[in-house]
Amino acid sequence: MLGCLLQRLTLKHALPHRRHGDTKGLQTRADRLGKALNNLRLHSPHRRLDCLILTGEIIQTPRGVGLLPPPRTKKDWEPTWCSAECTFRVVCLALQTSSIPINELDVFGSVRRCRLAYDRISLALDNANITASVKKLKRLSLSVSSTMHAQSDNGSNSPAEDVCRLLQQCSELEALELHWYSLYIPRSEAQRRARCFFDHLEVQLPRLRVLSLKGIHTSDAGLLRFFAHTPLLQSLTMEGVELESGSFRAVFDYLTPRLEYLHIDDLHEQGPTERHLINFDASGKPHFLSSGPKSGPNHLTRQGKELRRRIRYRHTMGPGCSHPRFVSWISKQAAYYGPP
Repeated sequence: MLGCLLQRLTLKHALPHRRHGDTKGLQTRADRLGKALNNLRLHSPHRRLDCLILTGEIIQTPRGVGLLPPPRTKKDWEPTWCSAECTFRVVCLALQTSSIPINELDVFGSVRRCRLAYDRISLALDNANITASVKKLKRLSLSVSSTMHAQSDNGSNSPAEDVCRLLQQCSELEALELHWYSLYIPRSEAQRRARCFFDHLEVQLPRLRVLSLKGIHTSDAGLLRFFAHTPLLQSLTMEGVELESGSFRAVFDYLTPRLEYLHIDDLHEQGPTERHLINFDASGKPHFLSSGPKSGPNHLTRQGKELRRRIRYRHTMGPGCSHPRFVSWISKQAAYYGPP
């Protein structure tokens, strides 16, 4: 009965990659996990699970791909993405069986180069009702990517619809982390719209207090629209966020009077011909040296009364592409936000 004292559960995907699926194997795993979670719901002191974490690593293939080097081709990363999908489906089926309430859910938010393709969300939810487990959810970390096949992004469903479908079941969320990973550079208008899903995220989270956005492509209008429906928001983190239109000026001016904590890093604005990395007028060093006048840092953290001061920034002038710090920064961006 020691297992009934369990409060935090981490599931590390290790399912074999099967191109055409393994429905029977998935159901068997889901039944076993569902039984264990149901026992926890019935016999644990809290009758709930404090935290459920889905994690993973790069799946071994016959070519011997391990944690290093990072995945560079579809053969390298596809098994990992397929395994992540299987894990999510198994968990959803198990939650339907057990109906165990969860306080915090982390869907591949704590690992790199292992994401859930956005179209796999609806596939899992079509076959499992997880409302009983997530309706009281307080914290959600969700790391999603573009579809595994570029042409699939031209389909009827959008990331906004799939992500909304999950978020709408979590109306009591107090903390949300959204992370986007691109498996390829968008070529078509449909693919570009998919990458900018945050602009079309029609969901209201009236209890949200903490928000983290990483690798999100959006617009100033999209951000302001979302923030208008989060009246209790106190803490905001934005890393690797890129505006396809508009500027951060309006966003900063709208948010700073109401926030208690703000951390921003590697923000981009789209100019007439190219995107621009932002440097803040503050003490500190930029991630890499650039041409032109001396630049401030690309990151900024403020809290409390500091947030009442206006945030001032400028655009980074172009760096030398061969500069070691720039090369290192580019590698870091690819690791966090893709493409692989």
